Amino acid sequence: MTELLTQQQTPQMLHAAFVHLPIALAILGVPMVLFCAFSIQKGPTIRCLTLLMYVVMALMAYGAAYTGKGALGELASDTPSDVYEVVQRHAEMGEKIWIFAAVVAVSLAVTLVKSMTARVWFTVIALLLSLGTATWVVLAGHYGGTAVYRYGIGMPGDNTQEVLEGEAGPATEGREENEAEPTAYLLESMVPSMGNSTLASGVLYSMARLEDDTDLGRTWVRRLSSGDLPV
Repeated sequence: MTELLTQQQTPQMLHAAFVHLPIALAILGVPMVLFCAFSIQKGPTIRCLTLLMYVVMALMAYGAAYTGKGALGELASDTPSDVYEVVQRHAEMGEKIWIFAAVVAVSLAVTLVKSMTARVWFTVIALLLSLGTATWVVLAGHYGGTAVYRYGIGMPGDNTQEVLEGEAGPATEGREENEAEPTAYLLESMVPSMGNSTLASGVLYSMARLEDDTDLGRTWVRRLSSGDLPV
């Protein structure tokens, strides 16, 4: 339990605690502002509620940006450049989200005035800004998700290096080995089941010729040329 509480106090975990609500509010904010536009001649309840949403979003997004700086400072010095670029792009976009949310909130606040002309214009402005903010947030979230779920940034124990080694480790080596002699290894598994037939000899000889520049391929060319087929 103590270890769990300690992990929750790390910059990475604190950042994770802040980021999800702004994403949800940014997406929900678009239909809410649209509803404000359709109910512009009615009471201010929906506009006040939407305004409150964006105020909360601005506060949470600021908290996410602040804790994100701490998480960025914890990044390992040997982090690969392409991984660091993804994290840096996420950080730069995230630092602006609270500003966008605050501007939308100010635009919505103006719609509370009595002037219908001001209401209409600033509702349109708020709608356009909410669309832009939601798009920006989704992109920033995409980079953040890539950093966490693909490269392991911010995960308990920060297994970035292990994740990267896993992507280029044994699986890659095996793939390179199979790509080097694909037909020859296929022959190894096919010949015992095909038997000593003329058709099998012809097919397998043709396949082996494609790999006669490899040791295993040359072996099969010699064996098939001499009629030495295992049964």
